Amino acid sequence: MFRLSLPSKVIEDGEEETDYDSKSGTFVVKISKLNKGEHFEGLDLLTKLLSNESNKQITKKSLIEVIDGQEVNTESDFLIDEDFDWHLEQTVRHESDDLLLFGQTYGFADQYSAVVARIVEEFNDLIDIKDPEHKSYSERREERLATESEDFNDDHYLSDLYDQNEIISNLNSYEFPFCDTFSDDQRFKLKDLPKKEYILEKCIKKKLLLGMIDILFGYAYDMRVNEGDHNVESGWTVCKLSATLSWFDSYDSLKEVIITSIRRSLCYPLYREWSLSLKVLEDVIRIIELGQNCVLNCFLDIHKMFNESGDGRYLLNDLYITDYCVWLQSLKSNTFESLATALQHIRVNKSDVNLDLDVLERAAKLAIDEQRDCHSNESPADNSNNDNYSESNDNKKLLHNKNECNSKATETPSELNKKDIDKQIDSDDDSD
Repeated sequence: MFRLSLPSKVIEDGEEETDYDSKSGTFVVKISKLNKGEHFEGLDLLTKLLSNESNKQITKKSLIEVIDGQEVNTESDFLIDEDFDWHLEQTVRHESDDLLLFGQTYGFADQYSAVVARIVEEFNDLIDIKDPEHKSYSERREERLATESEDFNDDHYLSDLYDQNEIISNLNSYEFPFCDTFSDDQRFKLKDLPKKEYILEKCIKKKLLLGMIDILFGYAYDMRVNEGDHNVESGWTVCKLSATLSWFDSYDSLKEVIITSIRRSLCYPLYREWSLSLKVLEDVIRIIELGQNCVLNCFLDIHKMFNESGDGRYLLNDLYITDYCVWLQSLKSNTFESLATALQHIRVNKSDVNLDLDVLERAAKLAIDEQRDCHSNESPADNSNNDNYSESNDNKKLLHNKNECNSKATETPSELNKKDIDKQIDSDDDSD
């Protein structure tokens, strides 16, 4: 028999019953609650039930894992559910003096170092960051942003915007299969997860929750684009869209994680379209809104996906996902409620992702309008010839228009025409 740590108190009153079903191999135990009618939260979180529940305290040593919780005693539980200021960015991160001794850290709660260097040669496509053992967070961030800007493809973005309307519309209308119950395989996995407790500072907990969002974004994108069925590219997609997993990056604010997630969704996957990215964000908010079980269900699915997808992605389970699956079970319901509410109030526009999307779209519209005007002023025979315009000529025209739009964007307000001023005001209003 397992020793269980129940969320509230029970009593021995002579009414206890124990029965064993030999066919199913299950025990059925009936025992009275101390407070009749009290709701026992989290009885389906097997890892938590099998752990030695203990009170927790905040500590400077934020990476301690309590294996035997009986040694930790305080007067009251430290709740993860403190009122985080999700919108307030923290002070600039200063690299710790400890890094001089131990090197750069990464993984769940920055508890790992000197791991990737041993396996990166074997799985060189596992992550995007190169040599993370010797790069600070600021260096990772700077390199990631530069790589994303270089990888963004104008033609791919415009093709999805103008040529894939039907496909994007179908993807946006897909009913996401939200699930807050566990399958038999997932219950078995929960039972086998390590029995850990984490004593973490509040700022570390906030970073973990923000990292959870960007991992869920990659997962939700894959689910929506593949209409609920994972494929051989699913592991790559989740990892690629998550800067937490692919760059070992971390976040300080909700808007920062949303911008990064959307930005990467416009740079790398098969479909790169703004409305689709916003729909995926809605999925993430709904997952978090549904609470602990729904979020944990997604992470268990990611864990299975990484184990089965090859390319060494099981190592990301060791660095991040397994710990998330354990830690998520320790959170209270109002943590997810607070986070979902805060996410619903974040507004992101195209200028926030810093990929010149507005400029690019205006340039494309100018090229389309110019070509349409040209067709309308020519004879049918001439139009037939115009249908054979080379792609290089179209690209040159688009590049010319984009440069013109960029030039306009740098002019002073007095030099802009009224239409441009109105657009700028609308953009500023959206930002507010």
